[in-house]
Amino acid sequence: MRSSMKSSFTSRAIMVDFFCLTALVLFVYTLHTVPGLIPTAQAACSLHENGNGSVSGVGCTIAAQTVEGTDTCTVSEAAGVANTSTLTITSAITMNDGTAQAKTTLIAGKLSIGSGGSISLSTGANVQVRPGAGLWVTDGEADGWAATGFPLFSATASGKRRMCLMRSDTTVDCNDAAFSTTNTCYPAFSPYGGFYPSQYGGFSPYGSFYPQFSP
Repeated sequence: MRSSMKSSFTSRAIMVDFFCLTALVLFVYTLHTVPGLIPTAQAACSLHENGNGSVSGVGCTIAAQTVEGTDTCTVSEAAGVANTSTLTITSAITMNDGTAQAKTTLIAGKLSIGSGGSISLSTGANVQVRPGAGLWVTDGEADGWAATGFPLFSATASGKRRMCLMRSDTTVDCNDAAFSTTNTCYPAFSPYGGFYPSQYGGFSPYGSFYPQFSP
């Protein structure tokens, strides 16, 4: 009798364990297959396109107090020249709140929001989306190569150039203080021996000469 009862309890325990394991497996499966149940980490958008652009996949975030976007235009630096680019969005863009002096800004000629696409604005008032506005990038010597990091702006100023006029939207300037249309930084002789990258030259106060090269 005792053996029979013990066997019955063991069977019930095994069944309970089986159902618990099954429920756990179904729960984990649901979390990984139903969109939105598990928040997905979003990378930075890093939109600095000369031409059309797109946002797809898991989505991205535009950091607070930054400007990002796409830019297409005619050959002109003028602020009034239209931006005719298209930014296609098929995933989520999250825009973090900026400040009154540095609003978080998304710029494109026009937005095309497809299936799954959205733009989530922070609850603050310092976020803006500006269709048709121009996009400028730091280019200190106006040679068509942007400074490291592609720092973008929503208005023109000294040392800035329209993004649509840049020679590349992926390669940065090897030296944003030296003009080179080919983005070539030549080596110069060091008065101490060896070479160091520079586009500047002249006579050394130590008596050695290192030549200046011009692209």
